[in-house]
Amino acid sequence: MVKQEFTTLKKHLWRKTLVVLAAAVFGVIMLRALLLGIIGDQIVALIQRFAPIDDTVAFQTYRTLIQKNSLLLLSIALVAVGIILHRVLVKDVVKQFNHILRSLDSVAKDEPLSNEHHIPELTQQIQVLQQSVAQKEHFAKEAEQRKDDLVVYLAHDIRTPLTTIIGYLTLLDETPNLTPEQRSHYTQLVLAKAYKLEELTNELFDITRFNLQEIPYRESTVNITLLLEQLVEEFNYLGTERQIRVVLKEAPPTVTLTADSFQLARAISNILKNAIQHGREQSEVQVALLQEEAGIRIEIANEGSTIPPEIQERIFDKFYRLDHSRSGQSGGSGLGLAIAAEIIKVHRGTIRVQSETGLTTFILQLPFLRKA
Repeated sequence: MVKQEFTTLKKHLWRKTLVVLAAAVFGVIMLRALLLGIIGDQIVALIQRFAPIDDTVAFQTYRTLIQKNSLLLLSIALVAVGIILHRVLVKDVVKQFNHILRSLDSVAKDEPLSNEHHIPELTQQIQVLQQSVAQKEHFAKEAEQRKDDLVVYLAHDIRTPLTTIIGYLTLLDETPNLTPEQRSHYTQLVLAKAYKLEELTNELFDITRFNLQEIPYRESTVNITLLLEQLVEEFNYLGTERQIRVVLKEAPPTVTLTADSFQLARAISNILKNAIQHGREQSEVQVALLQEEAGIRIEIANEGSTIPPEIQERIFDKFYRLDHSRSGQSGGSGLGLAIAAEIIKVHRGTIRVQSETGLTTFILQLPFLRKA
């Protein structure tokens, strides 16, 4: 559409140019006739009409004013033609560029746009740009606020396991007559709280890394089937507390892919962790690996609450979980899915979510092609 509008503007300029050139040619022909004396008699008669002088004086006046100043008159005519052509050719173009500059300035200042130009479609495109910039600024401010809230929540939640650790260590230190069973029990409690403290600390580091660094990429040949088998075994153990089984439902014997094995495992781990956290107790998280013509598709499905469509659209945004619950209550910072999405993007793949009737499925598609 914008291209069509520019074509229309170009035709408009060509029509104006042809009119001006035709007028200029006619003017030059008349000037030449004037300078050569072809219409000298008419000029002399015109002079005599306005001044009571005889033919000789009138002709001499004509020669003095016209013929002897022919070079000056021709120069004035050429300058006039040049100015007119410049006005015709440049005025509209400059007007459009000035409008574009004013429009971009309005975008920067978040002001409404005007429609005073020959390219209305261009204004629509700039309006779309303005809306996109405003939306990105809104999301950036929203994400920044979520990050600040998350830091406050984590700082608060870190004190809970730390207080517990100090309390149990003090008990172990000040009570030497504890039985071996009691000492072992308290030691296990301290260890569990230490792991929780480590998890919260890692979440704080994730915030910094995610905002300040790009996802590194170290290419190698990865056996995806073997990678999934290892992750399923690991997370099947982590799901025992909520009695959630993680099973590899479907996979070819061997599928290899050019990828970063560490980062890919990190992305899949984040999705599996999310599936266990939000899955229904005493249920299954099912993992499937499907080979396609251009690459592979990994599906991770869990049973639980249906994710509304408006949340599905933003589930991969940074810190989005803060909209629903504090990280300390649910064990997540809201970065896991965002990091997974970034890793899949680095691998030139796609990630999306489907959720209906209590079944949520994350779908990862990765190409066989190497990273550009």
